[in-house]
Amino acid sequence: MSPIKIRTNATLAGIEDLLARKPADGSAEVWLPRKLSPAFFIHSHISALITTLGLSSRLCVKHWDVRPSVSKAGLIDLLSRDLLHATATMVSERVGTASRFSELQPSARMRGPLVKKVTEQLGLIDVDEGRSYTICAFDPDAPSPLVLPDLANAIAFKRAIVDLRRQWLEVGSASQYSKHIALLPPTVESNLATFIYELFLNSQQHGTLNDDNQPIPGLRFISYRKHVANSAAALRSRASGFPELEQYLDSTYRSAGPQFFYEISIGDQGLGIVRRFLATRSEYSAENSDARMELLNAIIDKSLSSKVGQFGAGLGLRRALEAVGRLNGFLMLRTDDLWTFWSTHVGGHAMSRVSCKNNPETIRGTYINLLFPTDIGVG
Repeated sequence: MSPIKIRTNATLAGIEDLLARKPADGSAEVWLPRKLSPAFFIHSHISALITTLGLSSRLCVKHWDVRPSVSKAGLIDLLSRDLLHATATMVSERVGTASRFSELQPSARMRGPLVKKVTEQLGLIDVDEGRSYTICAFDPDAPSPLVLPDLANAIAFKRAIVDLRRQWLEVGSASQYSKHIALLPPTVESNLATFIYELFLNSQQHGTLNDDNQPIPGLRFISYRKHVANSAAALRSRASGFPELEQYLDSTYRSAGPQFFYEISIGDQGLGIVRRFLATRSEYSAENSDARMELLNAIIDKSLSSKVGQFGAGLGLRRALEAVGRLNGFLMLRTDDLWTFWSTHVGGHAMSRVSCKNNPETIRGTYINLLFPTDIGVG
């Protein structure tokens, strides 16, 4: 099978097409680009692609690099640089560069050094001051990023979320646009912190167990990205092939001056919301995609849990959706064979399917993405 080459201008629809190319012979090769265009949610979607291929085939991941050679220390630096390389290291069989002069390394030998390196960075990767950063947790070796308090202390965790965003995306930022961004109003800060806390807690409680309730190794992340655009066309170009997101951007864009958006992505490498739920609740079933979509909405609406008589993942998701509404935001969820969205501007009250030409492939993990404007009043 020819390599799956992820291009700089990759789109969400394009990544879905690549998912449909899952290898029949049990082996796959993915090439990662040196950089990506600023498409909304693209890093999270590629992470889903890599995770799915890595957990269903013998995956080799190469960085698109043609330097004569890269040392082991240099490779560790590369792998700990961003979310996609860290994801690849956790699930692939071999990693390296695309240079014919460099030898690929067994990923199993790279995982320990990767976790150690990222832990030394307090769990932070993908740091581009004023523009982006990502917080990583590695199960079971480093399940709590050192840059954040334990999830058991919700107040301290949310306070740290606020402080980190100010530190890396606003205060002291080298971005030429920073001076145009006032600190977010307290209500916005609170809603954003609630969204992140609820979903990262969900990932810890439900994205780290297999069908038999046994721990599984993997990576979980919280990723921040700041977007700026000076025109409606520039915004729409970052949502190419995603009509519902384009419609949302049209409804929130204002014509005067640059407009800023925050993108927050939270993901794990677990079973997926519906599969994890069905693994422990035999009284429920979902034999096809429509049934799984219905069950997903029931999990959210009724706060269903994988444990009878308890509130579960659905409660955290419902609270997160309430925060999205107050943030005037747009939410995208990719899990199981479901590619869905929710917004007060588009669709109804329940999660809805994204319009796409083919039925989405089944993936591993759960990837939830939020986009909201920084300068539109929220309740």
